[in-house]
Amino acid sequence: MGGSGTVQSVYKHKEFRIYLTTRFLMTFAVQMQNVITGWYLYKLTEDPLILGIVGLAEALPALASALFAGDLVDKFDKRKVMMASFSLYFLCGLCFTFLASDYASSYSTDFVVFGFYGTSMLLGLARAFATPASFSILSYLFPVNMLAKAAPVSSTAWQIGAILGPAMGGFMYAWTDAPTSSAIVCAFMFASIVFSSRLKPKPAYSSDSQNKQSMFKRIGEGLKYVFQHKIILSAMRLDLFAVLFGGATAILPAFASEVLHVGAVELGWLRAAPSAGSAILLFLLSIKPPETNTGRKLLWAVAAFGICMIGFSQSTHLWVSLIFLFASGAFDAVSVVIRSTILQIYTPDDMRGRVSAVNTMFVGSSNEIGAFESGTAARIFGTAPSVLIGGSLTILVVIMVTKFAPILRKLELKTLRL
Repeated sequence: MGGSGTVQSVYKHKEFRIYLTTRFLMTFAVQMQNVITGWYLYKLTEDPLILGIVGLAEALPALASALFAGDLVDKFDKRKVMMASFSLYFLCGLCFTFLASDYASSYSTDFVVFGFYGTSMLLGLARAFATPASFSILSYLFPVNMLAKAAPVSSTAWQIGAILGPAMGGFMYAWTDAPTSSAIVCAFMFASIVFSSRLKPKPAYSSDSQNKQSMFKRIGEGLKYVFQHKIILSAMRLDLFAVLFGGATAILPAFASEVLHVGAVELGWLRAAPSAGSAILLFLLSIKPPETNTGRKLLWAVAAFGICMIGFSQSTHLWVSLIFLFASGAFDAVSVVIRSTILQIYTPDDMRGRVSAVNTMFVGSSNEIGAFESGTAARIFGTAPSVLIGGSLTILVVIMVTKFAPILRKLELKTLRL
């Protein structure tokens, strides 16, 4: 069967379509919320460091609970875990709606800011459970030989939500206000919960002997598995440092206001641009996966991502900035596809939750920790210089990985076997 025929057969799977809808709706809602809360907080405080602290507040509970969450996902019904985590997302949406209201701001700015910190911590906890649950569910829907096609399609659904969500968030903020926009976000989150309830139960793969093991032993096995497989570990390390240093998402509200002198609608475009680039490339990669010269393509893509960040840092025009962000998302998609495919193909069924949790610790939380790094650098060096420094460090990371991780440089995805 050809590439396009395989993609069509993936879309014909009814439960996979429900899964894609669920993932799209929650991604759409969360990305809407990110634009709304980011713009609201920056306009309230005009301090990029606070945007960074919000990211750190989300990262800390995600890091602290990631391994426990992965173990729980491996032991229990994945659908129930995902529904519970989505319900916590919904609760966070309600909290953000309250914090953006006139009633909350009538107390004090500090009350609102610390309320955002606390809610962001709950958001990080929800993500710690939602990510491995969603990752594990996909493996129930297809045999291993179909996962290389299904993973990019699933990522495309995420990216489409990440394109439309920020654009809609900026538009709704400009058209209405922060509380109304946040209430609309909650409606989309609730719809995602409803769709997730239509998925079939996804019970644990683990055997009775594994269920009798202590939680710490099971978690240790997950860590040991990742650290013993150098391809998985090297891919995670590359993404960790590239995202940590190269991401500029957290300080986009400051960049939009201080450098580009634009408003909430344009901020939505800026947030959506990387995801637009990613979505297009992810669709192409779902048709023709990067199975040959995979490692070299990965390293060149991450280096190009760093170059895009350097170009973005020097831009003072909205459309030039959008082009650089669009390109950065396209190059980042290569890394996303390769890493997610490695994890899907290389990970045993009974360890998917734990390995995904380790991946969350390495890569997922680096977005938020990178947000703190970006906010701190922006406070010290200025908004544009902080992005320039981050892009330069990303290129340095690629050079170091190329030199010291030859197994990743020589990676051929088509040779991977369980």
